[in-house]
Amino acid sequence: MSLQSARLEEHEDLFLIGLAWQGTFTEARKGNLLNVIKKMRSFLGEEFTELYGISIHNIEEGFTHYSAVLADHKPKTLPDELEWLEIPAHTYFVGKHEGKTNVEATYKEVAAEIKRRHYEPYMTANFPVFDPLPFKMEVFDLKHEINEESEFEIRIPVVQTITD
Repeated sequence: MSLQSARLEEHEDLFLIGLAWQGTFTEARKGNLLNVIKKMRSFLGEEFTELYGISIHNIEEGFTHYSAVLADHKPKTLPDELEWLEIPAHTYFVGKHEGKTNVEATYKEVAAEIKRRHYEPYMTANFPVFDPLPFKMEVFDLKHEINEESEFEIRIPVVQTITD
């Protein structure tokens, strides 16, 4: 198993500043996504300890990704490349992806575990859905290099399944 520490948690609103990338899974595997992460890290100072990777599967064969950090206030101005993100409070399925294991296998475990607990991924009517887990949040520890073998926390917003 590549999924560890599976649990449900309530999280308050998140306010982040992020760098956006949109592309296909093929482009991401070629390193385009890691380049965005590296670019975002170059903007950061020593005070940041976590990097958020937010993926929204809103395009066919691809996704929109934000490489972001927490912010305690909305700046009056941001560099053109950066965006302000607001994520509302929600219940999340939270687990840890074990480094050096297959990420796709971990997400299959996540989807199965969410269903086993009688929850389903939260979806909005605002976006088309092209993935069983349409909104993924990954939290990386900035003390370590971020690459294909990194371990990270996974957060999936969920709602309880309605049963009769």
